[in-house]
Amino acid sequence: MNPKNSTLGFIHSTYALGAVDGPGLRFLVFLQGCTLRCLYCHNPDSIKLPKIDSSQFNFANKDKLKGSCSPLTGITYTQCTARDLFAKIKRYKGYLTSHQGGITISGGEPLLQADFVTELLQLCKEEGIHSAIDTSGFPPLSQTKKALKLADLILMDLKAIDGELYRKITSVDIQPSLNTINFLQENQIPTWIRFVLVPNLNDSEEHLNEIGLFLKNLHEQQKFIEKFEVLPFHQIGAFKWEELGEKYLLKDFREANEEDVKRCYEIVNKYVNLTELASRENNSIN
Repeated sequence: MNPKNSTLGFIHSTYALGAVDGPGLRFLVFLQGCTLRCLYCHNPDSIKLPKIDSSQFNFANKDKLKGSCSPLTGITYTQCTARDLFAKIKRYKGYLTSHQGGITISGGEPLLQADFVTELLQLCKEEGIHSAIDTSGFPPLSQTKKALKLADLILMDLKAIDGELYRKITSVDIQPSLNTINFLQENQIPTWIRFVLVPNLNDSEEHLNEIGLFLKNLHEQQKFIEKFEVLPFHQIGAFKWEELGEKYLLKDFREANEEDVKRCYEIVNKYVNLTELASRENNSIN
């Protein structure tokens, strides 16, 4: 691709050497923009995306783009082409590959900028750098299939499995995310299912059993899930909601502790052999 045609993206932030969002040592890219409004979002400053026609997401319109973006009050983001960002990532290739890591593209919802993500993943693949997408799966498959197929790993954020609860947590319908999971299954794309556990919100025994049964059904049909990961709810990002002048509805909810996480794993493990999943994860990385 001609560098002048490199896709332009909105970047919330980057973190050079992370160790939690995917295997090994990761270069983390957080993109700006998300259509979900998760109650427990710890990066609410990454939600808003300037309103602009998607046809302007290219290098040739860079100056026009900068001048036409609606400013986001109180929010800092940068604009960068996929090639420029990759040049920065490439400098860390030795560290990433020697620690069995790579790049993880998160957000916000990264697949809102699917063209940018696709180009960045293609550059990583050409350079032999492992890539992962951390997504809710909500953006339409008509726009995201290419990026999903290019990624080496998908970190699929399962907010809830009950439709009513999913909408309560995210303000959107669950079906698009289920469509994405079905696509990952059909195409045997390696996937980690990640679940944020919030006490007194999505941790009822009935709901956790539903998650276990859902994973069991997926696992029996096509073994594409490499890991089920419980992420304990925390209040680290609560101050950001206040800084943005937004109401934070979970301010009185307690953080999930080790016992909460253990209980969740124990219930889900009745349906899915998590030890087996962890083994397959390790085999795919090595």
